[in-house]
Amino acid sequence: MSWGGGIDFLRTIADALLQSAREHGRIAELFVLAPAQSFYARIRSRIAPVYHWLKEDCGPHGGRQLREALEQGATTLSQRWQLNHLLEALPPGLRVLRYRTDQEIHEATKKHRLLCVMPCIRPLSPSVRVPWIGYIYDFQHRHLPDMFSAEEKSCRDKAFGVLVSSARCVIFNSKDARQDCLDAFPDRRAELISLPFGASPRPDWLDGRPELLDGYRLPSQYFLVSNQFWKHKNHHAVFDAIRILRDRFGLPDVRLVCTGGPWESRDREYYPSLLRFLDENQLNEHVRLLGFIPKRVQIEVMKHALAVIQPSLFEGGPGGGAVYDAISLGVPVILSDIPVNRELTADLGSLDFFDPLDSYSLARCMKDHLSTPRERRRSREELIQAGAARVQALGNELWRIIDLIINERHPT
Repeated sequence: MSWGGGIDFLRTIADALLQSAREHGRIAELFVLAPAQSFYARIRSRIAPVYHWLKEDCGPHGGRQLREALEQGATTLSQRWQLNHLLEALPPGLRVLRYRTDQEIHEATKKHRLLCVMPCIRPLSPSVRVPWIGYIYDFQHRHLPDMFSAEEKSCRDKAFGVLVSSARCVIFNSKDARQDCLDAFPDRRAELISLPFGASPRPDWLDGRPELLDGYRLPSQYFLVSNQFWKHKNHHAVFDAIRILRDRFGLPDVRLVCTGGPWESRDREYYPSLLRFLDENQLNEHVRLLGFIPKRVQIEVMKHALAVIQPSLFEGGPGGGAVYDAISLGVPVILSDIPVNRELTADLGSLDFFDPLDSYSLARCMKDHLSTPRERRRSREELIQAGAARVQALGNELWRIIDLIINERHPT
């Protein structure tokens, strides 16, 4: 997976499997199957817009290594950035197996005696003779059809249809996504399973690392949006809420920090339109755009925020990756009132919901946070314990699924 949220998802899966295995006295060895060529083909078509972004705005630190890698070619980019990013996110000790074809996956499963492959976003061919578990990230193309071409919508439906017709089990990050699949494919073969919410901090995230923020020129008090600049992430609502807070509520000192890469392949004019909005409304001094920054820096920025704002119009999992991280750190969250986000419960921390199509609704929530900052009652130990309990529940469910399909293939 080449996007940050996908890499974080793999980390969560690996952490959960390993922790649950330790708790139950299981011996578990995990491997990462990383494609050796498919990423190269995808990145070639994206080099030009990504390189343009790096030249224009790559943040005070982020981008130098990636820019150098791009100048040296797509293969170097894969080796020096994507795979390194993945390995940094995963628990230590995992071995990486590179493959080009399903036949090479089969050979790897034989050589290393692998019992299961997961999560698979496409069916594995019959040449892979071990059980595998499918994964569908979301049905955004059905909820926000205007953001996809007819060909893209058809391709997604076809790919997901093949997956649920081929897999024994398919996992989802939310009940909402699972229900979308049930509605779309009532005659599917696969058992559809929504995973428990598994947000958990890495222990080092809770260590103070103020030096990581050197050079970013962060304001003393700020809200944070930590999303890629994709259209469905709905940044415009937050920018407009800042304008409302200044012009209608008389709060000229509100500050917003945004992290995330500013490219949107579906609409190349989307990010420039956001910049024009900031210019036309004289909001540049209120909004700080950091670009794509290292994960650990992102976490340190998040820890110092008044609240994380998640304005998204759609997510495959409750709150998306930014809210996973915020809850694991005990940071208050202001998030869009959409069905998938309502799967988050009050016991997870400070959660405030707003209408994502109403900037005034968001401005009111932000004003409430400014006048009455939410308390962060949880200590380091409490955050670690709460995260460990969620990860344990996730790991137990993953092992239940794995045991199910292995025992069906090889009954005792």
